[in-house]
Amino acid sequence: MDSSERISQMDSSLRTSCHLDDSHLTVVVLGASGDLAKKKTYPALFELYRAHFLPENLAVIGYARSSLSDEDLRAKIKGFLSGDEGTINQFLSMCTYVSGQYDGDLDAS
Repeated sequence: MDSSERISQMDSSLRTSCHLDDSHLTVVVLGASGDLAKKKTYPALFELYRAHFLPENLAVIGYARSSLSDEDLRAKIKGFLSGDEGTINQFLSMCTYVSGQYDGDLDAS
């Protein structure tokens, strides 16, 4: 068995062992307006979502100091997501953004 067959077998095994039908998950991305988030974090989350390793009831909340709207964040990360437009838009609709500071208790609470 070559490596691609083993990966396929592992993928199949993981899918059958994950019961995500009624699951809810909230992911908070700190530093969401930065380069690491748009180039690595959000694309990695999207790939997990596209491969059905994250539940349909997913919320991705970005937090950073930059003053952005939800739509600004979505536009910023959309170019780094690869796949069909429908799946990308579905994932982006689950992404929201909160602006705040890191040096106080009020913003992050």
